[in-house]
Amino acid sequence: MLSAYLEKQGVPLDTLKEVVEEKQIAAETQSWSDATEKFLAQSDWPGGQENLQILGEYLQANDLMTARDKVGVLTAAYKHLREQNLLVENREVSYQQEMATARSAEDVRVVNHKFFGTSLFNM
Repeated sequence: MLSAYLEKQGVPLDTLKEVVEEKQIAAETQSWSDATEKFLAQSDWPGGQENLQILGEYLQANDLMTARDKVGVLTAAYKHLREQNLLVENREVSYQQEMATARSAEDVRVVNHKFFGTSLFNM
């Protein structure tokens, strides 16, 4: 039997299983990481931790975590979430976009007030 042979060679079957499982998990993690990079490069993903959680929950709820075409799954899931208005505003990105269009001190004050409320710095 294979397990007896492995034991004789000093390789317990349980240890071998653990090593194989660790390698599979690492490969799957790397696969998702690569797919995420490709997805982000070709999409207008708004970002934000809350949107990431929404996307992750959608993928899990629809049993999409084991998909082979991870970029395709991410793209389709994002499209669905966007079309159904299930994503939230990424306030950091919105703030940066509005600040980029501010042309005066008054514009900056208005944007700061919108995002941070009244403070000593933007009264």
